[in-house]
Amino acid sequence: MSRVVIVAVLVMMVGGVALSRAPTLEDLPSVKAIQEAATKAIEKAREAAAAAEKDPKKEMIDAYANGSVSIFAWKGVVDVLKDDNEQAKYRQAAADAVRQRFQNVPPNDTKLEKVKKEIAAALLNLLSDNDKQVRIWVHGVFERFWPGRAQAIGFNPETADRRERYKAFKEWQKFVSGR
Repeated sequence: MSRVVIVAVLVMMVGGVALSRAPTLEDLPSVKAIQEAATKAIEKAREAAAAAEKDPKKEMIDAYANGSVSIFAWKGVVDVLKDDNEQAKYRQAAADAVRQRFQNVPPNDTKLEKVKKEIAAALLNLLSDNDKQVRIWVHGVFERFWPGRAQAIGFNPETADRRERYKAFKEWQKFVSGR
């Protein structure tokens, strides 16, 4: 019996006032308050998910690809493609964006020829990249700009050895610079 008394005294000391009286209706939250709290928690979770989905690089690349920005705003996209430390998914998306943006541009459009040559000059060093996939992406951009020209140079980005890459680099450099 003494154990029961000791336990009861301990419970009253620890529990304090909460165990001394029964809860009333005012102490309990209403259904409406519970629903509002749940709605706020769901909205916060949605906002957090939306903020996590925002990716400035992807947005910049997508904006260039779909024409939301000027065709002359190519520098940021090309910088992503040129960056060796960038993730492959961004680099490929950048190459795809450039190709897609110039998809409906006639190959002999003189107003955009300067832009194409500026982009090609910025990407030229990637033709000799050790990463075969990067060479394929750049070759695809050049092929989009000047259909048939890449085949005329005779460069295959998948099988080219170092000497062939250098030769193609020199040919493209001569073409892009207009010499």
